[in-house]
Amino acid sequence: MVFFIGVAMSGTSTAPVQHAKALLLLIGAIHVPATVLLYVDRDFLRLIPANRWRYLYLPISLSIGSGVLFAFGGLVSQVYVYLMFWAWQAYHYGRQNIGVYSFVAIAQGWRPRQTEKRVLQMATACGVCGTFRTLGVGIAPGYLDGISDALYRAGYVAFIGVLAYSIHVFLKNRKDFSPTKSLFFFTFVLFFFPIFLWNNLDGAFFSYAIGHGTQYMVFMTVLSSNLGRNGDRRDVSRSMMAVGAFVMLVGIIAYYATGLKGSDWAGGSVTWNRLLDFMVGISVGTTIAHFVIDAGAWKLSQSSTRDYVARRFVFLFGDRSPGVMSDAPHRGHERVGRRPEGAA
Repeated sequence: MVFFIGVAMSGTSTAPVQHAKALLLLIGAIHVPATVLLYVDRDFLRLIPANRWRYLYLPISLSIGSGVLFAFGGLVSQVYVYLMFWAWQAYHYGRQNIGVYSFVAIAQGWRPRQTEKRVLQMATACGVCGTFRTLGVGIAPGYLDGISDALYRAGYVAFIGVLAYSIHVFLKNRKDFSPTKSLFFFTFVLFFFPIFLWNNLDGAFFSYAIGHGTQYMVFMTVLSSNLGRNGDRRDVSRSMMAVGAFVMLVGIIAYYATGLKGSDWAGGSVTWNRLLDFMVGISVGTTIAHFVIDAGAWKLSQSSTRDYVARRFVFLFGDRSPGVMSDAPHRGHERVGRRPEGAA
């Protein structure tokens, strides 16, 4: 986040900066297809039969349906899909922030207060309001400019109020805020603030979007590094690895399909351009499917998911149930259970 904000402020465009930017953007691009790692994990595959709609039917329908809509629905339908996508994307970012905050609580043995979660939820709502004007430039039709500008201004004013409230919550419970907790709390409160400070995408969007993607890659790296460590049993489904590789390949191709549309390579062919529209739609639909899958895969309030996450992050949870830490109502700020060895 600091890197992209620095680039936005300084306007630096040296070769090392551009290389670093390209690497971070690649991480942001591949974090969505990295979701397929869940589908090569035998433990996760056992969760699917209980919720086939979330993990199979809806993701497939969203991906293919979005592709068909982009290919045959016309420009207007594409615009409104993007509007829904941007709003859901910002909401998804905010939900992951709350999830990471809960993991920090688990690591340090404290419960997040409901007021703290509420602050993060309100900050996310402000981010949703601001996202349309920033990402809609050159895409959304002109007749929506007034609405997007009004939402942007409302989000900015509301965010100032949320920031003031977050400081109040911090000061009121100052004794409960360790340096680590304070750092994470205010990072997530300020997560969407760049969107109200800059007009260029480096500062206004990539700063927090790539921050989100990096968060996710850290979690998926931990998850994948723990595959196959459950005794002598193999936890990787080899038959699904080929499917996963194929999905990632399709996702990457679809991501770059926008740049190919209208290019000399397409040759102005209606068929090729429609195929590229389909691939772009697949990319958008797959990303939305990623939102749906993640909303269930990391939901610690569900016992089956909680057990799965606890096994994969055993170094963090120790012998404690993650549900006790993240979902129980706050009853003071006492530490719960023992702190697992090696916890951050």
